[in-house]
Amino acid sequence: MEDVLVLLESGNFSRAAERRSVGQPSFSRRIMALEDWLGATLIDRSTHTVKPTPAGERFKDIAEDLLRRLHLAQVELQQMQAIQTVKLRFAATHALALTFFPSWLRKLETVNPPTVELVADHMAACESLMIKAEVQFLLCHHHELAHTRFDQAFISAHVGQDSLLPVAAPQLLASMDAADIPRIEFTAESGMGRILSAVRASRRLPRPSGAASRTRKASAPRRHKPRGPAT
Repeated sequence: MEDVLVLLESGNFSRAAERRSVGQPSFSRRIMALEDWLGATLIDRSTHTVKPTPAGERFKDIAEDLLRRLHLAQVELQQMQAIQTVKLRFAATHALALTFFPSWLRKLETVNPPTVELVADHMAACESLMIKAEVQFLLCHHHELAHTRFDQAFISAHVGQDSLLPVAAPQLLASMDAADIPRIEFTAESGMGRILSAVRASRRLPRPSGAASRTRKASAPRRHKPRGPAT
């Protein structure tokens, strides 16, 4: 099909053969073979300048449409293949990796979802992975009072919200003062421990109070470079 289109555009067998990177005899045989297969003469060879026959005019329209469709199909299939080979690397704190990430990811999945790899660890380790660009996204709890190691090169998106509530066994509450009850504390490496420490410091509280401390789940997206001129 492309041979015929190039021939009609060039108006000459020699120039068309050169553009198709073949010798003129081979190019002429290819045109004749296509005509034999179609059962119709496409080129009027009675004149010095190559012109299409009525059948050639119709074939030209059909060929251009088919080639356009083939090109679009090629682009679509290449995009599908690219999506299938893309791997997205997430880091998430342990709690969110178990309770939030699976259902959240299912909501985002498309017909051809990319491959996803998840690394679950405490907040300090997840921060290091993100800063070293070993992962593209970080899913973690965030509070405006809690410090992170991320600078302005990182952007974030609010994807959910949690409420952290202190709980205690009724027997302990009945027998002890709330401030003296033994507690299971978050470590300093954990994101929640960092948030609680920041909230307590802002309120000058030596121990957690009975009020709920609200946090936000946020995905700290990929590091991005400053925008420059298009190339």
